[in-house]
Amino acid sequence: MQAIASARWRTHGPYVEQHVGDIAWGANPSLGKELVRALLVEGAYAFRDDDVWHLGGRDDAMPELVARAAEAGASVYALESEGPKVAALRDAGFTEAGDWLWHCVRDLDDLPPFPSGVVSGEQDPDRRVALHRAAWTSSRFTRETYDAVRATPPYRGDLDVVVGWRAYALAWYDAGSASGELEPVGTDREHRRQGYGAQACVAALHRLREAGATTAVVYAVSDPANQGPRHLYESVGFRVADRHVRYLPPTRQNAAP
Repeated sequence: MQAIASARWRTHGPYVEQHVGDIAWGANPSLGKELVRALLVEGAYAFRDDDVWHLGGRDDAMPELVARAAEAGASVYALESEGPKVAALRDAGFTEAGDWLWHCVRDLDDLPPFPSGVVSGEQDPDRRVALHRAAWTSSRFTRETYDAVRATPPYRGDLDVVVGWRAYALAWYDAGSASGELEPVGTDREHRRQGYGAQACVAALHRLREAGATTAVVYAVSDPANQGPRHLYESVGFRVADRHVRYLPPTRQNAAP
């Protein structure tokens, strides 16, 4: 799946719904449950996260994968710019159910200065786990989960950036497409609005550029009541390039959210 995603980024990036980093992060039980279910066809895949499917790869494989998602009663996410995927969804009776995430992109040729106080999360794994849990209220992230993340390619310790043990940004580098992703980014709830999250993002972007990336992507929730993430990413030079849209299958369009 990562090879398919990387190839797609080489030809269509950054207008691709999933990055190699999404597959790496989603392949681990980060929410305390097994997330990985995959359907592979030649040159394309369907990556299942609970009842949500992410489809990647060849445009001409989208109708088959969309049909399988419809059979499973699964929602599917697509970028607005992914015309063949969106067309296949609409042809199969899927309907748009609103935004999910902003697709934010940044070139790496002009970065703010590298911040101070930067270390790798691997320096103190238990403290790194505690920081993640301090950033996400309902997280069930554990040392076992973190160990699994670190064992998942293309994880790199130098891209697991921590600033002052108050914020972190985990970056994923795909050499095949010279692109990177920040997933996830978090700040201890006791230290928000103090610039630590922005510093972690900047440090991670520098590390991505040093690794060979020319472009980076990050996602921000589109909830009007929670614009903090989008403002954070825009403050360090990201711009909204697209949006992830949720599509409901015919069997769920009349169901309660």
